[in-house]
Amino acid sequence: MVRHVRKVVHFTEAFCGGVATFMRYVLPAQAQAGLQVTLVCCPREPEQDAGAIAALERAGVSVRILPLARGVHPAADVRGLAGILRVLSEERPDILHTHGFKAGLLGRLAARWLGGIRTVHTAHCFPFQRAPSGLVRAATRAAERWLSRRTDCFLCVSASERDAATSLGMGAEVHPVVVPNGLPEDLLLREVRARVTRESLTIPPDALAIGTCCRLTDYKAADHLVRAVALLKRRWHGLTCLIVGDGSSRPMIERLITRLALADTVKLLGHRADAVDVIGALDVLVQCSRAEGMPYAVLQAMSLGRTVVASRVAGHVDLVADGMSGLLYPFGDVPALAAALERCLRDPCLRQQLGSSARRHVRRKHRLTQQVSAMLDVYESVLAAAAGGKAAAARVEAAAGTR
Repeated sequence: MVRHVRKVVHFTEAFCGGVATFMRYVLPAQAQAGLQVTLVCCPREPEQDAGAIAALERAGVSVRILPLARGVHPAADVRGLAGILRVLSEERPDILHTHGFKAGLLGRLAARWLGGIRTVHTAHCFPFQRAPSGLVRAATRAAERWLSRRTDCFLCVSASERDAATSLGMGAEVHPVVVPNGLPEDLLLREVRARVTRESLTIPPDALAIGTCCRLTDYKAADHLVRAVALLKRRWHGLTCLIVGDGSSRPMIERLITRLALADTVKLLGHRADAVDVIGALDVLVQCSRAEGMPYAVLQAMSLGRTVVASRVAGHVDLVADGMSGLLYPFGDVPALAAALERCLRDPCLRQQLGSSARRHVRRKHRLTQQVSAMLDVYESVLAAAAGGKAAAARVEAAAGTR
């Protein structure tokens, strides 16, 4: 197939969490497929992110650092808009692929201003899905609805994300397309190195370990896991809980651990470059989020055959079939979370069954090669729709129906 897309610019506000994992997996694969790929981002932890960014550059991805402010800061946001305008004027990509709310706002405005640049947007969980307050939800819903008229295609990482878009009337001219996140072959074929990692984490060989791997922010709700451990500890001795990640909620979680007298049970590990190995050391991975796009920690745990217990919310329900490839519980229901965990911990056969089913599912449906091929097809369809009008746009709708 002759491809017409030659140059793609990916624009994201911060290089962290699942978005950073997306970039580390997808962008080198796009470069290997023959695209000129540029990443524009604003690392929050430059020293921590330096290794990953250097790896991208070695893989043929051009990286440009653009300072951006978190939240709403009019003066800084104007400077950010000027910065992405400058980058796009110099790069003149065929496709601008924006990621997340702030980059999606500034990037789509800049592309419309310049003209001639087609825009693809991936939310990685829309902000109105994870917002804690009604006011924030309403404001971000209105903003996303307005931006949808300045978007050529919504490339959604899950069916839940697509449904969130279509429920607001987004993508009226080009329907959102679902391209699920995928994992590289070396991870899909990887054997768990649990013994070495458990030793390095001082977990006794015969102990049971649960944990989570996420940014410590409000909507990830890692404190729910800590509260569930407090319930479990009363009747389950020798349990270890590991929390991998960092963020604004860490001080609150530290205070909660102290107040519940869990310092000997719950270990805050902070950011870990070997997070996948830590996931492999667990008997059960727990994700307590209010909403997700398609979380890599869950994908990674499933690929390693680990048991997953997750909140029954967008993103999780797209990956975990309750009772078949993991267990789901109502978001925020800490006793239900504790009960699901106890069920898994008491039944090693159940853990084996759920983990094996999860691994088969990920190997079949979530390969990076599948994801990148589908993304390139979407890019091509966007260019075709721009060149050919309604007839070509129909091909984008047809592609949406096959994802």
